[in-house]
Amino acid sequence: MFAEFRPLFPHLKPQLPKFLVGLAAGALYGVASGAGIPALTKTALPIIFNDEEGMKDVPAAFTNFVEAVFGSDQDAFLIGCCLFIPFIMLLRAVGGFISATAMSEVGLRSIEGFRGQIFGKLLELPMGFFGRHTTGDLLSRIFSDAGILQTTVTNIAGDLVRQPILLISAVSLLIWQALFNEGVLYALIGGLSVPLLVFPIRAIGKRLRKRSAQTQAKAGEVNGLAAEVIQNPLEVRAYNLQENFNAKFRKLIGEWLRLSLKMVRYNQFLSPTVEIVAAVGFAVSLYLGARHGMSFDDFMLTGFALYMAYEPVKKLGALHGKIEKAKAAMERMETIIGSEETLAEPAACKAPAETVGRINFQDVRFAYGEDEVLRGLSVAIEAGETVALVGESGGGKTTFANLIPRFYDVSSGSVQVDGVDVRDYAKAELRSRIALVPQMPVLFRGTIRDNILMGRPDASDAEVEEAARRAFAHDFILRQEKGYETKVSEKGSSLSGGQRQRIAIARAFLKNAPILILDEATSALDAESEARVQDALQELMKDRTTLIITHRESTLAMADRVLAFDKGIVQSR
Repeated sequence: MFAEFRPLFPHLKPQLPKFLVGLAAGALYGVASGAGIPALTKTALPIIFNDEEGMKDVPAAFTNFVEAVFGSDQDAFLIGCCLFIPFIMLLRAVGGFISATAMSEVGLRSIEGFRGQIFGKLLELPMGFFGRHTTGDLLSRIFSDAGILQTTVTNIAGDLVRQPILLISAVSLLIWQALFNEGVLYALIGGLSVPLLVFPIRAIGKRLRKRSAQTQAKAGEVNGLAAEVIQNPLEVRAYNLQENFNAKFRKLIGEWLRLSLKMVRYNQFLSPTVEIVAAVGFAVSLYLGARHGMSFDDFMLTGFALYMAYEPVKKLGALHGKIEKAKAAMERMETIIGSEETLAEPAACKAPAETVGRINFQDVRFAYGEDEVLRGLSVAIEAGETVALVGESGGGKTTFANLIPRFYDVSSGSVQVDGVDVRDYAKAELRSRIALVPQMPVLFRGTIRDNILMGRPDASDAEVEEAARRAFAHDFILRQEKGYETKVSEKGSSLSGGQRQRIAIARAFLKNAPILILDEATSALDAESEARVQDALQELMKDRTTLIITHRESTLAMADRVLAFDKGIVQSR
């Protein structure tokens, strides 16, 4: 039943002590509820109501215990019997509270670790994975699906322990009484309707799991569309796409609502189904018990015990539906957890004898699926050389550059940096030798200083400011409200394109890597911003091996050599 949750087990292991506490408390709750409450009809209640016939069956151990604690005086003895009722309820309440809180903590901490594992896995997965999944769908898996799993684990953790023990306690008490009373035995036979409840529970659970998977997938589509619109407000307004996207969103929401309502119906159908079957079973038990001489006193105990047996079955039925929903969420998250790491670390990492930034492509072929992008390409780039990559879109320029930091692996051939195949480097070591300035640099949440420090997190404030000066960014940073401590808005939208580029260049200065990749670094800038960024780039390129992906003549003039890409083939000029 729980095989699908196997990825959670490593995160449950550290919570074992807390789990055992919850298990013990759940056992206390179950025994107090399933056996303790029905047992009152055979212990305290006959004495309290002076039922002479019923008092014949009161266990001597009970009366001896009450006399030992409260004395044999009639009033004191009566008080002791009455206090036995709140004592049982106190045990039940304490056990339930400790079990619920302990198991909820186990669930929350386990899901916290699991969610961290998923996020860590995303940070390690190759770039190709993100090409196969939309941002909205991945966010839905991390937050929505993980949230469903967290809610389920938190809500059911306690009941998953308490209810089975309660059921076992109640049935055990019935079996014990049936050994001495024929009427109770027949009533117990009538209670065999309990196993029949498994069938509607399983059938409805399967449908819930299927619908839940569909609902969560649809929620991913809704999130994806919303993310596209929110991330691209300018394009939506420029092309008057508001009505178009609104109609799409409403359609997706309608489909999601339809699936959600089906889940509600399945959920709500389960509870009354269990109640009806349980009521029929109770009636059959009552009839059979009465026909075979079961007394009213015996019925009171049997009725309480049967009620305590049916109640956990009902709750376990509801839990089954929740577990099926959680399984659907887990299956979607396992798409991330189970994704293959196609860019594995080498068994034995190598490092070059010297670090100068020499790059060598030897008969490299690369394909995205069936689409071959590079075809037997061999190129040598010397240390300190500046090479421009030009050609039509789709010609292979960006792919060529992405193979150097090993964002992808070649289909055949090899890419070497300083004489060592990039597949033989530790990935972190290889990428520490390469700085990248993209066309649309990303600034992350935090301050301007934080964003520059991403180039080298252990750099001093003086080194950060020196990098900003060399990138011609220091002056405009000081003009910000809080200088280097100014908070950057989402994606850096509070800064101009040229300012974002210069912060990205300052980040590259601080990294001080021997290899530099400039991917259309000035293509989106106006003339004034381009001139400032060009100055910063020329300063950054000194004494570095530089690859420039560009279409601009002004940038081509900075190159020592040009590589022209055409349908996966390259020519030097």
